[in-house]
Amino acid sequence: MNRAGVWKKFRVVAGAVCVATTVAGMAQESVPVAIKVDHRGLIEIPGVLRMNSGHHWGAANLIVFGPSWGYSAQDYALKNIQKAGGGNDQTISGDLGVPGAKVKVEQTTKAVKTASGKSGLRVKWTLRSAEAGKPMGLQMAYVMFPFGVAETAGLVLEPDSGEKLTFPSAFGQEYLPFPRHASAVTLKAPKTTFGLEGKDLNLAIADGRKQKAENFQIRLEFPNAKDAESSTIEFDVWAEFPPFTIQAGKDWVAFPYVNEIAPGTILDFSFLNEGDAPAGRHGRIVVGRDGHYVFENKPDRRVKLVGANLCYSANFVDKATADKLAEHFRRTGYNTVRFHHTDVTMMKGGWDAWNAVEPSVIDPAQLDRIDYLFAAMKKAGLYVTIDLYAMGSYGKTIAGIDKGVRGEIKALVPIHEPALKAWGEMAMLWLDHVNPYTGLAWKDDPALVNICPLNEDGIASVWWGAKDLYEAKFAEWKKDRQASGRTESQLMAQFLAETKAESNRQIEKFLRANGVKALLSGSNWWDTMAQTFERDALDVVDNHQYADHPDRHWLPSKYNQKSTLREGNPTYMVPLMKAPSRIFGKPFIITEWNFCMPNQHRAEGGAMMGAYAALQDWDALYRFAWAHDEKLIKEQRPASGFDVATDPLNQLAERLVLLMFRRGDVSPARKRFVYGVTMAEATEQGVGDMWGKGLFPHGFNAMGLISQIGSQVIEGDRAIRGTFDGVVAAEAPTAEKLAGNSYLAKSALQGVKGMQEIVSDTGEIALDNKKGHLRVATSRTACIVAPAGAALAAGELSVANADTFSTVSASAMDGLPLAESRRVLVFHLTNVLNTDMAFSNDKMNMLYRTGTLPYLAKTGFVDVRLRNANPGLKLHAIASDGRRLREVPATYAEGAYAFKVAISSNDAHPTMIYELAK
Repeated sequence: MNRAGVWKKFRVVAGAVCVATTVAGMAQESVPVAIKVDHRGLIEIPGVLRMNSGHHWGAANLIVFGPSWGYSAQDYALKNIQKAGGGNDQTISGDLGVPGAKVKVEQTTKAVKTASGKSGLRVKWTLRSAEAGKPMGLQMAYVMFPFGVAETAGLVLEPDSGEKLTFPSAFGQEYLPFPRHASAVTLKAPKTTFGLEGKDLNLAIADGRKQKAENFQIRLEFPNAKDAESSTIEFDVWAEFPPFTIQAGKDWVAFPYVNEIAPGTILDFSFLNEGDAPAGRHGRIVVGRDGHYVFENKPDRRVKLVGANLCYSANFVDKATADKLAEHFRRTGYNTVRFHHTDVTMMKGGWDAWNAVEPSVIDPAQLDRIDYLFAAMKKAGLYVTIDLYAMGSYGKTIAGIDKGVRGEIKALVPIHEPALKAWGEMAMLWLDHVNPYTGLAWKDDPALVNICPLNEDGIASVWWGAKDLYEAKFAEWKKDRQASGRTESQLMAQFLAETKAESNRQIEKFLRANGVKALLSGSNWWDTMAQTFERDALDVVDNHQYADHPDRHWLPSKYNQKSTLREGNPTYMVPLMKAPSRIFGKPFIITEWNFCMPNQHRAEGGAMMGAYAALQDWDALYRFAWAHDEKLIKEQRPASGFDVATDPLNQLAERLVLLMFRRGDVSPARKRFVYGVTMAEATEQGVGDMWGKGLFPHGFNAMGLISQIGSQVIEGDRAIRGTFDGVVAAEAPTAEKLAGNSYLAKSALQGVKGMQEIVSDTGEIALDNKKGHLRVATSRTACIVAPAGAALAAGELSVANADTFSTVSASAMDGLPLAESRRVLVFHLTNVLNTDMAFSNDKMNMLYRTGTLPYLAKTGFVDVRLRNANPGLKLHAIASDGRRLREVPATYAEGAYAFKVAISSNDAHPTMIYELAK
């Protein structure tokens, strides 16, 4: 993940978020509602403003009446919009189309503490005649705050002085009696409180039912809008509510958890690494004949990598911590790790040097720490992948650029030679360095498996960082293509794709010339068809995806709380959205993925990623992230952000990734379909974006739930490489390009509409995205992810009577099939959050406070039946470190064990882990 400055901001802002504490005798705890200014300047207050009782959405809007009472509103009539700033601190201006009048609008907003101490938004709206020296001539102008009648009738609107107003249930009159002037008004509802503050609020309260609108309106009127050349109103708006907090009780129980794994226990997965340490023992990891990772000295040995990201100071720990972490990763079953966001914290001054004029300088002490960490990981058998740029600073020293360069380097490298030179010099300072703990330069170490030159550098997402340079180069480039019949937007998309592909080739040429041997990846964000050309120029295809990524990296932060199992369009399902970006013939890796805390369905993540990554036959998965701070490695902390070190649920779900994907319990799909990418089709919609333009067809994505899918470039004289069950393309490729494969028209793609359950061509995976359940049945692992009440079977495993959403799995851990195994690992995963974690409501869409330890587990139970040929086994409840806690009742009859697993306050040590064994 690379969002320049967000982590620095998170560290500062998150610590400053204040929430009132509930103490006996004091007012009830409250938290501010997140106010949003949309792209038109409308002010949204979720859960407070409603256009009418039938809508969940509402916003404050500017309403203006012209000389003849014809009216306009800002939401649809503001044109030629200009913006400065961003978020809630911005200025929006434009021309408002008012019947019979020409009016200019300027609106400024800023997050503030109001005079009463509330967290709110300061708003200043100015109307001005578009004709200098002439009055606006408006009959009326006001900003309107709407409130649904059903929710507001009976509530009291209270001014700071004067008579209160109780909103009527039945319509009586359009304008309701209320003081015309006040400096503050407050509307209290059972779940929210809304307020306006200002020096002189010019108020009118209207009943919208007069105009057949089911709302009440608090209006702030502009003074003298008819005769004045301009008019301004300024006010503060705020809203707050009592939060929904997570507390121990009938729904949540204290959940003991430690980041330790006792050797030899059921949770010790170090057997997956047996015989392969140290990393590099079998030579480098290289690309085999079939396009997958193999060992250099054992080319017939397929390698699948699973690991996690370390970010910022988590890469720079002391030696004892490095050794402990490497051993913990080994016992987890990891065989790789990604050192990410190293370029800020490796430098002298760290964040303080980020805005320096001079380029960053490596801090020898920090370099020594990451040297040792590399050596410790290598010794434990973990291969390392790195980024050469994520968030560093190049100062103001790049020729031709008159400002400090940070994230803009991603845009500059492909188009500005001095930037490529500066990037290369910085990169080689690290790669040429000899690690004293391994005796090898980083570039020569076989444990360095992969290098990303510039993280998240897909050209469509970064070129704006050097917009003037690109537009100038594009103007020259397109001169010879004016007669192509292509639109300006299509040509721009082609120019960007070709420019970035050539840049990737130049980067590889530079690194190889300097002796760098590790595999190279890049363009590892977004999923546009045009990126196939960028990625085709590199050794490895890499991408990133998150389920329920927050809207921001500081509090309050918003989450959709959806289950990816219920995603109606597989294009947006995690991890299926990534599948078409894989290029057959190259390893495919995901160096950032997560099912993000506090999503209440994230227990599905291990099964979804593990099963479908295995079905697609991918090569490496890196959870984002283990930790962003060294403190999270050294001590147990409350769950926060993306950090799996603080999230017991994601740690347990990760075991299913290791079993299904790395151990190979889930088989690759039998059929393979490749999309033949041409530049014309890839750029048909112009420059692509993250969610809509330029993506692969939805029907092709849907095929990834059944069979392997990927893409290849068939531009020019390039043909399909390999044997496939079908080549999908917009138009039929020539026989030469098909290279013996059959053609499947894009228009013939059926998707998965109408399918009750979508079953993989192996028969091992079955997904019902309408009912929201997943079943995985293999010889060694069976897994069921389902909402409450589902009665389902998957291979040897069946479940019934679950009272909450959960993942239940059973895996053989002794090398035998599950039906014959004498040592079975069982998971029952619900949810884990922090004590006193605070949300906007019980749907948990807005997080306001992360809370404290202890962790709390969502209570729940499920009846389990597991077919197994071995009578006499016992079911043991297991602690988080793998040690046995107690025996759990289980019966054996008709060749199967039956038992209930439960997370309950009745247990002194609740658990989600079980072992069926002697």
